[in-house]
Amino acid sequence: MVFMSQWKSCLHSNTYTINSYDAMGMCSFYLLFIGICALLFIIVILLFGDLPNYRDTILNKLHHILVENFFKFITNKLQQFDNTYLNSSLTSQKGKLRLKWLFGWTVPILYLIIFTKCLKLFFDYTYTQIIKYEETLQSPTNWGLRYWFVIIPLIIINYVTFLLAVFSDPGVIGPKRECNFNTSQLQAEFPNDGILFPPEIVCSTCKIKKPPRSKHCSSCDRCVLMFDHHCIWLNNDVGYYTFRWFFLFLCSICIIFVYGGYLSFYSLQVYLKSGNIPENINKASTPKKYWRLIKQTTVGNEITGILLLLCLLLFPLIGYFLVETTWSIYLGVTTNEIGKWNYINELINHDLVYQFDPEDGSAKVYLILTERLPGGQGKFMALSDRSSFNSNIGGSLEPVKGWDDLKNIYDRGFWLNAKQKLFPTSF
Repeated sequence: MVFMSQWKSCLHSNTYTINSYDAMGMCSFYLLFIGICALLFIIVILLFGDLPNYRDTILNKLHHILVENFFKFITNKLQQFDNTYLNSSLTSQKGKLRLKWLFGWTVPILYLIIFTKCLKLFFDYTYTQIIKYEETLQSPTNWGLRYWFVIIPLIIINYVTFLLAVFSDPGVIGPKRECNFNTSQLQAEFPNDGILFPPEIVCSTCKIKKPPRSKHCSSCDRCVLMFDHHCIWLNNDVGYYTFRWFFLFLCSICIIFVYGGYLSFYSLQVYLKSGNIPENINKASTPKKYWRLIKQTTVGNEITGILLLLCLLLFPLIGYFLVETTWSIYLGVTTNEIGKWNYINELINHDLVYQFDPEDGSAKVYLILTERLPGGQGKFMALSDRSSFNSNIGGSLEPVKGWDDLKNIYDRGFWLNAKQKLFPTSF
């Protein structure tokens, strides 16, 4: 006890000791910050590196290194271990399917656990501290109103939209929907554009006919209407019927990060105003003041500081994803289609895209020049399905010089695009 009292006296009287303590604390804080940033960097690579619109970028190359090289190394070691000790039970075909199922559900379950734990910490410490000191300071703010009409609805919306995005049918194409593919309603919703999609599409894996804008998901092994991307957060596809829940989930989590970050910072502020602050905290500069407040006062302030840090670091990532998703609505495209349009743009830049206008007045055909022949001639294939095309059947052939020569028929304007994605038609 004598030693502890002498140490505390030294801490308050000796400037060098306090500065050394701060230096060690700041060092641990920076290590924590770097660790979280590194984790976020890996998450960004895993989430965005394989998307079509990031092909041939540094993000895509890092994804290749992380997933292909590192994953292959881990897979080889796992296979050696499995062959030696487990009689190949994990790396057999059935074992791989079990592991795929297990890993697929790990991410959404972890999200629910971490999000719920953070909410518990927030209400146990951060929110409780706000209420306690607001009552002491006799603040006019009605926190009961905020609790029931802002905080609780946001949390409910996040849970509900997340679960709906996870468990809802994204628009799986099977025998039931396949038999209705010739209906005028489906053709009106997903018309053939002659650029990205051919008139008749048969999935090479499922062997079923599917409408334009659909795609076979290699992760789920199924075809999905208006396929956007496979989301590892959800262990589900973001498609025609799940895009709305995915979008609302992103909106809710972004608002939670912004409002949660604000409340965490406000909780630290009201503690500063309480008057029970040591002198070395009050006299410090603003960054050091908050750092010392987080590290040297209460467990509640330390937890609040961690929650604030998480909000500050995660919001840019999720916010960027939300902006990209909103931008895709504005353009009238899916994430899958962005990759196709980028490919077409590369072909246009190399003067390889042509449009053929038949003499009989039928629809224009967009072509890719595959081989230049003497006399200004060339060999072509159709842009939509890569089938060979005879341009000598009669008609005019003109090079596509830019985006103005192409038309995305799926772009109906922002509000109609939003209506299609957020209020899908039932087939």
